[in-house]
Amino acid sequence: MKSILLLPIAMVAIALHGQTSAVAPILGARVNAELTKRIDAKKAQVGDTVEAKTTSAVKLPDGTELPKGTKLTGKVTDVRARSNSDKTSHLAFNLDEALMKDGHEVPLKVMVMAATVPFDAPPDTSGMTGSSRGPATQSGGAGVPPAATTTPGQYVQQSTMSNGMQTMPGDASGMVAHGPNQRVMVGNLPGVVLTSADGSNSAVLDAIDKNIMLESETKLTLFAGVKK
Repeated sequence: MKSILLLPIAMVAIALHGQTSAVAPILGARVNAELTKRIDAKKAQVGDTVEAKTTSAVKLPDGTELPKGTKLTGKVTDVRARSNSDKTSHLAFNLDEALMKDGHEVPLKVMVMAATVPFDAPPDTSGMTGSSRGPATQSGGAGVPPAATTTPGQYVQQSTMSNGMQTMPGDASGMVAHGPNQRVMVGNLPGVVLTSADGSNSAVLDAIDKNIMLESETKLTLFAGVKK
């Protein structure tokens, strides 16, 4: 009888352990980067190469140094373009390797914490509703016209949407932790939401009534550490 009573308790404990593991923070450092190759949900296929480069030097918690201009690579892991039967667009990708100047490769564990496309990037307006149109958005997606001083190529950063996770780590070097599944609006792409991840994807993007397209030179804020 005791063993029967203990069985549900054990199952609950296992379930809770799984939930804790799923949201456990990873260790790493903030990395500034930008895409060097466009990712277009209408044309991309699973397995396509994703390419980026660091835009400033950074030292990871294990001591690995990524100089400015270090090439980062990954793959498209899931993609779905908007269609007549499905008005949503979906894109997921990894950035999981750094190519060092001496030729050796460093495996990375990366979360994309924020993304901002160039302000003058051509929007995909196919099938967009009136509520989807508008200028760059800030602070959770409310349409806000760009300032009078905004010029082509300028980036308008987005603030974090509420999700109960930790805030974005600062620029301080050293070992810090960050939880996954933080949601932010993609800068200069109204209606596109990015969800950071730490499992099979570095980033997941979703949109309604438009296709997702990340232009070359899209700014990325990464949270990265060396994969053990």
